[in-house]
Amino acid sequence: MNEYRAYMVGHDGRIKSSRAFVWENDSDAVAWAEQLVDDHDIELWSGERFVKRLNAGSGPGAVSHEVIDGKMVQEARPPQFAPWHRHGTTQRTSA
Repeated sequence: MNEYRAYMVGHDGRIKSSRAFVWENDSDAVAWAEQLVDDHDIELWSGERFVKRLNAGSGPGAVSHEVIDGKMVQEARPPQFAPWHRHGTTQRTSA
């Protein structure tokens, strides 16, 4: 296991915050750190070794999705349920 630290880089180039974590390898650590990218760059280090800089807008960030009728949609809508239950399950009405 390797120790890593993800540094959030402010728009002025200074470190705003950091998070320490442990992963097996660099690729897993990078995948985890990509979730931290929002409107600030992230620099990933393992001790004194620079691993990667993740630029703002390049990572997946936090995205809200919902699966509706077997398809992934970005805008979530509230589920519509029928007022009855059949065999202990909730029946979904068509929207």
